[in-house]
Amino acid sequence: MINIAFLKTIVIGFILVLVQVIAIPYISIENISPFLPILPLVYFTLLNGQIFGTVSGAIIGLIFDIVSGGLFGGGVLALSTAGFITGYFYSENKIDINLRSFWFIVYLFIATFSFSFLYASLSANNPSVTFLSLIFFEGLLPAFYTSIIGALFYLFISKRD
Repeated sequence: MINIAFLKTIVIGFILVLVQVIAIPYISIENISPFLPILPLVYFTLLNGQIFGTVSGAIIGLIFDIVSGGLFGGGVLALSTAGFITGYFYSENKIDINLRSFWFIVYLFIATFSFSFLYASLSANNPSVTFLSLIFFEGLLPAFYTSIIGALFYLFISKRD
Protein backbone atom coordinates (compact mmCIF):
# COMPACT_ATOMS: atom_id res chain seq x y z
CA MET A 1 0.00 0.00 0.00
CA ILE A 2 1.22 3.49 -0.84
CA ASN A 3 1.92 5.74 2.09
CA ILE A 4 -0.31 8.87 2.11
CA ALA A 5 2.67 11.09 3.00
CA PHE A 6 4.57 9.64 0.04
CA LEU A 7 1.67 10.38 -2.29
CA LYS A 8 1.33 13.93 -0.89
CA THR A 9 5.03 14.54 -1.42
CA ILE A 10 4.92 13.38 -5.03
CA VAL A 11 1.72 15.29 -5.92
CA ILE A 12 2.88 18.53 -4.28
CA GLY A 13 6.32 18.02 -5.80
CA PHE A 14 4.78 17.57 -9.26
CA ILE A 15 2.74 20.77 -8.89
CA LEU A 16 5.80 22.68 -7.71
CA VAL A 17 7.89 21.29 -10.59
CA LEU A 18 5.32 22.73 -13.00
CA VAL A 19 5.44 26.06 -11.15
CA GLN A 20 9.26 25.88 -11.20
CA VAL A 21 9.41 25.40 -14.94
CA ILE A 22 6.61 27.81 -15.90
CA ALA A 23 6.58 30.69 -13.39
CA ILE A 24 9.86 30.79 -11.49
CA PRO A 25 11.96 32.05 -14.44
CA TYR A 26 9.98 35.29 -14.18
CA ILE A 27 11.10 35.93 -10.59
CA SER A 28 14.71 34.88 -11.04
CA ILE A 29 17.31 37.49 -10.20
CA GLU A 30 20.34 37.44 -12.53
CA ASN A 31 19.63 33.77 -13.42
CA ILE A 32 19.44 32.85 -9.73
CA SER A 33 16.13 31.29 -8.87
CA PRO A 34 14.64 29.40 -5.93
CA PHE A 35 13.96 25.69 -6.30
CA LEU A 36 10.44 25.11 -4.99
CA PRO A 37 10.10 21.31 -5.38
CA ILE A 38 12.58 20.83 -2.56
CA LEU A 39 10.14 22.31 0.01
CA PRO A 40 7.84 19.27 0.30
CA LEU A 41 10.85 16.97 0.04
CA VAL A 42 12.53 18.52 3.09
CA TYR A 43 9.28 18.82 5.05
CA PHE A 44 8.14 15.23 4.53
CA THR A 45 11.66 13.82 4.92
CA LEU A 46 11.88 15.43 8.35
CA LEU A 47 8.55 13.76 9.12
CA ASN A 48 9.29 10.30 7.72
CA GLY A 49 13.02 9.63 7.54
CA GLN A 50 15.99 9.14 5.28
CA ILE A 51 14.81 6.32 3.02
CA PHE A 52 11.54 8.16 2.44
CA GLY A 53 13.48 11.30 1.48
CA THR A 54 15.84 9.46 -0.84
CA VAL A 55 13.07 7.69 -2.75
CA SER A 56 10.82 10.77 -2.85
CA GLY A 57 13.74 12.88 -4.05
CA ALA A 58 14.48 10.42 -6.84
CA ILE A 59 10.86 10.45 -8.03
CA ILE A 60 10.51 14.24 -7.85
CA GLY A 61 13.89 14.50 -9.61
CA LEU A 62 12.66 12.21 -12.38
CA ILE A 63 9.55 14.36 -12.78
CA PHE A 64 11.77 17.46 -12.86
CA ASP A 65 14.03 15.92 -15.50
CA ILE A 66 11.09 14.96 -17.70
CA VAL A 67 9.26 18.28 -17.39
CA SER A 68 12.28 20.61 -17.59
CA GLY A 69 14.02 18.87 -20.45
CA GLY A 70 17.40 19.39 -18.82
CA LEU A 71 20.10 16.86 -18.11
CA PHE A 72 18.27 13.55 -17.78
CA GLY A 73 19.23 11.86 -14.53
CA GLY A 74 20.83 14.94 -13.01
CA GLY A 75 17.68 15.89 -11.10
CA VAL A 76 17.23 12.31 -9.92
CA LEU A 77 20.74 12.14 -8.50
CA ALA A 78 20.74 15.65 -7.04
CA LEU A 79 17.29 15.48 -5.41
CA SER A 80 17.77 11.97 -4.05
CA THR A 81 21.07 13.16 -2.56
CA ALA A 82 19.30 16.17 -1.03
CA GLY A 83 16.64 13.87 0.44
CA PHE A 84 19.33 11.55 1.77
CA ILE A 85 21.21 14.42 3.42
CA THR A 86 18.00 15.85 4.90
CA GLY A 87 17.22 12.41 6.29
CA TYR A 88 20.26 12.66 8.54
CA PHE A 89 18.39 15.29 10.54
CA TYR A 90 15.34 13.07 11.05
CA SER A 91 14.60 11.94 14.58
CA GLU A 92 11.32 10.59 15.89
CA ASN A 93 11.88 12.52 19.11
CA LYS A 94 12.56 15.85 17.39
CA ILE A 95 9.92 16.06 14.66
CA ASP A 96 8.20 19.11 16.16
CA ILE A 97 11.51 20.84 16.84
CA ASN A 98 12.72 20.17 13.30
CA LEU A 99 9.54 21.37 11.60
CA ARG A 100 8.44 24.22 13.84
CA SER A 101 11.68 25.99 14.60
CA PHE A 102 14.45 27.84 12.83
CA TRP A 103 16.12 24.49 12.14
CA PHE A 104 13.67 23.79 9.31
CA ILE A 105 15.12 26.73 7.36
CA VAL A 106 18.68 25.58 8.11
CA TYR A 107 17.90 22.06 6.85
CA LEU A 108 16.21 23.54 3.79
CA PHE A 109 19.31 25.63 3.10
CA ILE A 110 21.60 22.59 3.39
CA ALA A 111 19.38 20.45 1.15
CA THR A 112 19.00 23.18 -1.47
CA PHE A 113 22.73 23.87 -1.48
CA SER A 114 23.51 20.19 -1.99
CA PHE A 115 20.91 19.92 -4.78
CA SER A 116 21.92 23.13 -6.56
CA PHE A 117 25.66 22.48 -6.37
CA LEU A 118 25.40 18.86 -7.50
CA TYR A 119 22.94 19.61 -10.32
CA ALA A 120 25.06 22.53 -11.56
CA SER A 121 28.20 20.42 -11.36
CA LEU A 122 26.63 17.73 -13.50
CA SER A 123 25.19 20.07 -16.09
CA ALA A 124 27.98 22.65 -16.34
CA ASN A 125 28.54 23.33 -20.03
CA ASN A 126 31.10 26.08 -19.65
CA PRO A 127 34.59 24.73 -18.93
CA SER A 128 35.78 28.15 -17.73
CA VAL A 129 33.50 28.05 -14.65
CA THR A 130 35.62 27.96 -11.51
CA PHE A 131 34.91 25.81 -8.50
CA LEU A 132 34.35 28.86 -6.26
CA SER A 133 31.89 30.44 -8.68
CA LEU A 134 30.08 27.11 -8.86
CA ILE A 135 29.80 27.04 -5.07
CA PHE A 136 28.73 30.66 -4.76
CA PHE A 137 26.54 31.35 -7.81
CA GLU A 138 25.10 27.88 -8.33
CA GLY A 139 25.01 26.65 -4.73
CA LEU A 140 24.83 29.31 -2.05
CA LEU A 141 22.73 31.97 -3.80
CA PRO A 142 19.93 29.61 -4.94
CA ALA A 143 19.96 28.03 -1.47
CA PHE A 144 19.62 31.45 0.14
CA TYR A 145 16.78 32.42 -2.23
CA THR A 146 14.95 29.13 -1.58
CA SER A 147 15.44 29.57 2.17
CA ILE A 148 13.75 32.97 2.01
CA ILE A 149 10.73 31.37 0.36
CA GLY A 150 11.04 28.50 2.85
CA ALA A 151 10.83 31.02 5.68
CA LEU A 152 7.43 32.07 4.33
CA PHE A 153 6.43 28.40 4.20
CA TYR A 154 7.73 28.02 7.77
CA LEU A 155 5.56 30.94 8.92
CA PHE A 156 2.56 29.33 7.27
CA ILE A 157 3.03 25.94 8.95
CA SER A 158 3.87 27.45 12.33
CA LYS A 159 0.74 29.66 12.31
CA ARG A 160 -1.41 26.68 11.32
CA ASP A 161 -1.06 25.06 14.74
